[in-house]
Amino acid sequence: MPIGHIISSEKDRYAIATAGAEGETIRYAKGRGVFREKDVRPMVGDYVEWVQEENALEGTITRVLPRKNALVRPPVANVDQVLVVQTLVEPEVNALQLDRLLAVLEIRAFPIVLCFNKIDRVDEGSLKAWVKRYALAGYPIFAINAVTGENVGPLGDALRGKVTAIAGPSGAGKSTLIRRLSGETSIAIGDLSKKTSRGRQTTRTSRLFTIGPASYIFDTPGFSSLDLRDFSTPDSLALAFPEIRRLVGQCRFRDCTHRKEPDCAVKRAVEAGEMDAVRYASYRTLYQMIEEAHTY
Repeated sequence: MPIGHIISSEKDRYAIATAGAEGETIRYAKGRGVFREKDVRPMVGDYVEWVQEENALEGTITRVLPRKNALVRPPVANVDQVLVVQTLVEPEVNALQLDRLLAVLEIRAFPIVLCFNKIDRVDEGSLKAWVKRYALAGYPIFAINAVTGENVGPLGDALRGKVTAIAGPSGAGKSTLIRRLSGETSIAIGDLSKKTSRGRQTTRTSRLFTIGPASYIFDTPGFSSLDLRDFSTPDSLALAFPEIRRLVGQCRFRDCTHRKEPDCAVKRAVEAGEMDAVRYASYRTLYQMIEEAHTY
């Protein structure tokens, strides 16, 4: 029975990409009614078994293969990594919001690629400072101009052969970047609101855009507003900061929270410039937010 990869859906009709000797072919299929009875519904990103009777216009999905992960909003399965797109201006990046998003992705075990867009609008010194901040955390970082295509090629190489979710604030140029990578011209691009300097949300549905052989990217409306409920305790936050995670066990006290305790390896790393001070400030703020949430 052939296996395909769902790349888009509309109600109960699915576009399925299948690999063949002549490259990728797109077929269409519907879900078998038994899925609804078992409370199983195929999702974009699913790998499925399907059949198509001779002379039939559409096939039928007969089985959804096991998923390695799944997102609720948007409903997409089998994501390999998340590309976080930010801009230093228009809209201005918020360090705490960015670090919160990265922490939630880390605790969910998503590999992360970080991208700063609109580099033509920022001074070199400011850009270098932001890049250094997250390079210390160990993230792969790309500085690009999605409109002109500057430095987009190396970023595309990092996305090759993977299903990539793209996340970031409205107005950061996510749709422009998807258009640049995929060649799709039908993707809506929102204007930047003059009042708020935030983009108007234009992405409404889940669809995987092909950006190369076995390479897909899709937008994640609402993904960048993830909260901190994934953290069972404040202490689990340390595992979501790579700079802190690699220092676990090196503090004087076994239950060190890396805030007020003496002889803390994390505070030493900040003083030595091995962890950025702004990132450390985000950690302390998020720790307090999680602590307060668990108090009530």
